[in-house]
Amino acid sequence: MLDNSNYIDSIDGIGREDVYYYDNSKNNQEEIEEIKSYLDIMLSAGKPVLIVDYPTRNSRIYDVYQRASGDGFLAYVGPRDLHKLRYYDFALPD
Repeated sequence: MLDNSNYIDSIDGIGREDVYYYDNSKNNQEEIEEIKSYLDIMLSAGKPVLIVDYPTRNSRIYDVYQRASGDGFLAYVGPRDLHKLRYYDFALPD
């Protein structure tokens, strides 16, 4: 669908789960790059890209936010059932 400019023109943005991790298991880099190639189409069209990953380990949570920020995505990390909002108090490096 992202190959169709009419589709892209008709939506405000896109969301994707499990971009970098599946729970605490890191996705393989080839899979990540393939996902990013599609999401980059949306960024190029000026559309926001929202991602949600579900790791529970602090180092992996930080990694999601750092990578998403570098890739131009808006990220959220929370519990998989999304029964409550999580807030993480850390600053990403410039």
